[in-house]
Amino acid sequence: RTVSMIAKRIQVDACSIYIYDTDLGVLILKATHGLDPSTIESVHMPPSEGLVGLVLERSAPVQESQMQEHPRFKAFPQTKEDSFSSFLGVPLIEHRKSFGVLVVHTTEPRIFSPEEVLILSSIAAQISSLVSKALLLKQLDTATQEPTVAEKRKGTTLRLSGQAVAYGVAVGKAIRLQQSELEEPQQSSTRSAEIEMSDFQSAMDHTISDTLDLIEKVSDRVGTEEASIFHAHLMFLEDQHFQSKIKTKIESGNTVSWSIYQTVHEYLGAFEEIKDPYLSEKGSDLKDVGYRLLHYLGHEVLSVTKKTGILIMRQLLPGDIARMDTTRIKGIILSTGGIVSHAAILARSLGIPAVCLEDHDLELIKDGDPLVIDGDSGLAVAYPEKEVLAEFKHLLVEQQHYFKHLEEFRDILCKTSDGTRIKLMANIALGSDQIQLPRYGAEGVGLFRTEIYFLSLDRYPDISEQTQVYRELLDNVAEDKPVIFRTLDVGADKAAPYMGFQDEDNPFLGYRAVRRQLKQKSILKDQLKALLLATGTRPNVRLLFPMITNVKEIRQARELFEECRIEVEASGEALAKIEV
Repeated sequence: RTVSMIAKRIQVDACSIYIYDTDLGVLILKATHGLDPSTIESVHMPPSEGLVGLVLERSAPVQESQMQEHPRFKAFPQTKEDSFSSFLGVPLIEHRKSFGVLVVHTTEPRIFSPEEVLILSSIAAQISSLVSKALLLKQLDTATQEPTVAEKRKGTTLRLSGQAVAYGVAVGKAIRLQQSELEEPQQSSTRSAEIEMSDFQSAMDHTISDTLDLIEKVSDRVGTEEASIFHAHLMFLEDQHFQSKIKTKIESGNTVSWSIYQTVHEYLGAFEEIKDPYLSEKGSDLKDVGYRLLHYLGHEVLSVTKKTGILIMRQLLPGDIARMDTTRIKGIILSTGGIVSHAAILARSLGIPAVCLEDHDLELIKDGDPLVIDGDSGLAVAYPEKEVLAEFKHLLVEQQHYFKHLEEFRDILCKTSDGTRIKLMANIALGSDQIQLPRYGAEGVGLFRTEIYFLSLDRYPDISEQTQVYRELLDNVAEDKPVIFRTLDVGADKAAPYMGFQDEDNPFLGYRAVRRQLKQKSILKDQLKALLLATGTRPNVRLLFPMITNVKEIRQARELFEECRIEVEASGEALAKIEV
C-alpha cells in the first residue's frame, strides 16, 4: 500500500522497498508496486551487486535514465523489471545508518530533476521509522505465538500489546512489586477513642509533612508542574469532610486503621463510577493518601526495591515513583492508570519508558523474566528470542548514538542556504522543560503553553500561585533569550472538569481561548497580572493571545492587558514593556 501511494504521488510506473538483512548480509525485496509481487522475499542481492546495492553502499541517491547501461546493473528476470528503463534509488536511513533502499522506475527513459530526487528522499526520510518499526513487529509476529495463561511457562517467548504511556525502549529483568490490595485492618478497637484519635492526628501530621517533602523533592528533580500533582494530596488530607468521616468511625469504637481504610474505600467506590479519566485519576491520588496514612500506622503497602530492571506493578501511585531510585528503573509496565495517570506524567518527565497492559497480560510476567518494552508502541516481550533481543539492544545503542550525534549540531546557528538567520526555540508545557533548553541548544521559548498548568489542578490557580510558576520558569531562562507566553487556551476538547465547558460539535473553533476569556475576564486578568508580576523588569517576555478571529478581539485583549498593567504599576511594581 505504501509503495503504491508513493508511485502515484511522484507519477512513476514502479516503486519497491528493499531491506538489508544483517544476518544474511543481503538486500531483500520486501514490497513492490509494478514488479512481480510473487518475487517479494525471494529476491536477494549482496550490497556489492546491482544499483540497489550501490545506493546502500553510498548511502546516497543514485539515478540512471537507462539502467541496463550502468556497469552495476544486475538483472533479476523473475521480477519482470526488464520492461522498465529508468532507475532512481534513495536510502532508508534511521539514526544515520542505511538499512534499506526505496526504488522507483519508469517505462520510458527519464532523468529525474533535483526537485524530484529531493521529494523521494523526503518521502524515504518520513517512512524510514515506520518501516523499521513494521519490520520489528513482523519479526515478533513470526517469532512468537500468543500463549494462553496455561501455556505460559519459563522460557516461552511472550508478546503483549498494550497502551503506549511513556516513550523510549528498555531492556532488563522484570521486578515485580506487589502493592498490595491492602488487607482490611481489624475493625473493633480495644483502646480508647482518645488514643485512636491521637494516632490519627500523628498519622495526619506525618503524612502532610511527608507530602511537603515530596513536593520539594519532585520540584528539585523534575519540576514544579509535576510536583503540583501532590498539591491534590494535601487537599485531601486537609479536607474537613474527609477527616470528619474518619473521626466519626473512630468515635464509634473502631480502630484508626480501619476507619481510614473504610473511608478511603468508600471514596474509591464513588470514583470508580466516574467515567471521566481526569476525575477518575483523583481516585489514585486519594488511594495514595490513604496508603501513606496506613503506612505510618504500621501497614506495609509497598516494598521499595533496590534492584535494577523493569518495574511490574498493577498500579503505581505518584508517591511510589517519587520515592524510588529512578536511576535503577529502566522501564515500567502497569495495568492501571494509562497515559492520563499522574504516575505516567512523572515517568515521561523522568524519561522512563512505560506501557500499560491488561490485568490478565500483566499477570503472565513473572519476577526475573527477561523483558524488552517499547514505550512508543505499547509493546512488551517476555523471554524475547535472540534476534528480537538483539534488535532492541541495537535500538538502545542507536538511540544513544543518535542523541549524541545531534549534540554536534546543538551550538551551530540555524541559517537557510541563502544565509537567512532562523531562531530555533522550544515549545514547552511543564516547568521542568525549561531546564532542557541548554541541553538541546534552544535559543529561547517560542511557546509556553500555560494551559497545561491549569489542567493539572482541581481549580483555577490564584495570582500568587501563577506568579510563582511563571517566575520559576523565567528564572531558568537567560534574559537574552525570548520567552513567549500563550494565555489560557482551553475548549471543550481540552479542559478540566472544574472549568465547566459544554460539549460542542466543533470545539476547536468554538467557545474557547480568548473568545471565552473575554466573557470571563476575571480569569484572564488574574493570569495577565501574574505574568506581569513574574516578568518584572525582564526585557525578554512576549505575550500571545490564542485563537483570535477578528480585530475587535485583539483590541479588547490589548485593552484588558493595559488595564492589568496600570493596576499592577499602581501597587508600586516596576514593569518592562511586554510585546503582544
